[in-house]
Amino acid sequence: MRFFEQKERKKNPNRKAFLLKRYVFSVISGILICAGILYAVCSSFNQIRTDLHQIKNADNLSDLNQINIVYTLDTIRDKNDGGVISYIEENLENLTEECVNADVIAEVIPTGKISLNADSIGMEICIKEVYKGSEFVNQDQYCTAYSAWAIAPNETGSYYNYYGYLNIMYPDYPYLVFARASDFQVNGQRELYFMGPLFSYMRTGSAMDSDSVINSMDLIRVKESEYMTMDTEVVLYLNKMKRNIMEKVGVCASDGHTF
Repeated sequence: MRFFEQKERKKNPNRKAFLLKRYVFSVISGILICAGILYAVCSSFNQIRTDLHQIKNADNLSDLNQINIVYTLDTIRDKNDGGVISYIEENLENLTEECVNADVIAEVIPTGKISLNADSIGMEICIKEVYKGSEFVNQDQYCTAYSAWAIAPNETGSYYNYYGYLNIMYPDYPYLVFARASDFQVNGQRELYFMGPLFSYMRTGSAMDSDSVINSMDLIRVKESEYMTMDTEVVLYLNKMKRNIMEKVGVCASDGHTF
């Protein structure tokens, strides 16, 4: 047997060279495959970012296919600690003062035009009535207001995440906004920055009802919901808060506006 093996080795004097070449070929092939996969992932991620910046209207968000809601009001505090209602009651004074101290308090109609940025969402609004801040905005003036919410690709770039407790503004509804005025203007429009995490803007057309809870964790499917909550008790409490804030800032609901 040993003689046979030696004889076989003599017939293949270049065996080591052959194995080395095969090893090198395997390594190079592996590197190329990994590079191809990485390129595909990066291309997909770049494409998803490109898609994001192409969205110019709130109704076109459906072009993104899926926008996962990351936070809901129900997760602000554990139920055992009183949940979000307890949180709001404990911070009621600060939350209300943020609204009262805003540079601009106005009823507006969104046009639906939006701009999605890395850490904010810009929404074009038309001022319908000014309650505070007439030195900054006028009736029928168009402005761009920015929220601290954001839509961004997830880590793999396979879908999007929405970071915010408030839904974005849609042109179907009138809103009362609380904003900080900026000296900057873009395309002739003054920039505004919404105040506070919860009551930076609120729908004024009618009170929220039990149907206002979100029934999906996809932002595209919850257009009718004002807040990101799955708890009807939270919805009723937010109605109370909205009414109290409107009274605090001296805003009377227009005809047909019921809270």
